[in-house]
Amino acid sequence: MNRNKPKPENQRDRKIFSTLLTERLPIFETEFLTDEKQGFPRLATPAALACWTNFGGGSANPPKSDLTASMRRQKTNQRKIIRATIPRITKCAFAFFSGLLSFGLCTAKGETLFVNGVIWTADSKRPRAEAVLVRGESIHYVGSRAEAASLAGDNAAVIDLKRGMLLPGFVESHIHPGIAGLLASKLQIIGTRTVAEVQASLADYAAANPNAKSLFGFGFPSALNTAVNAAGVTGPYRKDLDAVVSDRPVMLIALDAHSAWVNSKALEVAGINKNTPDPLPGVHYYQRDKNGEPTGWMVEGAA
Repeated sequence: MNRNKPKPENQRDRKIFSTLLTERLPIFETEFLTDEKQGFPRLATPAALACWTNFGGGSANPPKSDLTASMRRQKTNQRKIIRATIPRITKCAFAFFSGLLSFGLCTAKGETLFVNGVIWTADSKRPRAEAVLVRGESIHYVGSRAEAASLAGDNAAVIDLKRGMLLPGFVESHIHPGIAGLLASKLQIIGTRTVAEVQASLADYAAANPNAKSLFGFGFPSALNTAVNAAGVTGPYRKDLDAVVSDRPVMLIALDAHSAWVNSKALEVAGINKNTPDPLPGVHYYQRDKNGEPTGWMVEGAA
């Protein structure tokens, strides 16, 4: 039994899943202890608010003991994850470098013929092929096995795929598919450059979704993170969103996905105010004005 785990007032755990929570801040968990009456995550982090905007909730002013306990649990979970994934990473690395060595040895001979596999071409007109012929470092032919064999020289190395699947190279650019899918279904403000442009996009989105209890968007320009707002501090300002939507919570994620911009209603319902401690002072924090009031810009430190 984990004695550090705080007990909710009603002795009931409520599991809330969001891909945002598993990708962003390092101090939260996918399982949040919630208060049945309020239905809010006990950790008032940007990610917790993101979760709240999707599921609804009330005040989120976490006791310091909850935050400390959660950080302990997170460190324990991280150690477990590392122990569980190291063997898999080792196997993948071994397979990758073995394949790389094999391919290097084969291409050194001039030609390599890949056959007996499920070959996906990424060409909608011809999605499947029987063989691939590589010459040096270039793909020379993709198509039937007979044609590939006729084009290959007598010294071509033949790789039997053994019914395995051969795919074009995946060039992954830090996309986070789960988060990308979630964000793609929300307000898209990628390409906006000014506060006015964001406001215009938000106004249109709010008008098109009159029954949405909260509004969520992605892609406000990172330049707003370094601009000085009307409160005299850097970062986007909640009142600029209030001017467009004041009766519903609004949360916008920056283009770099490491900060969020919310309106006053979101802060109000989440219970984030001048007395709410920063999730991790100096690293993950709520930007504040000269009076200590949150400005609506929530920052995640370097990932």
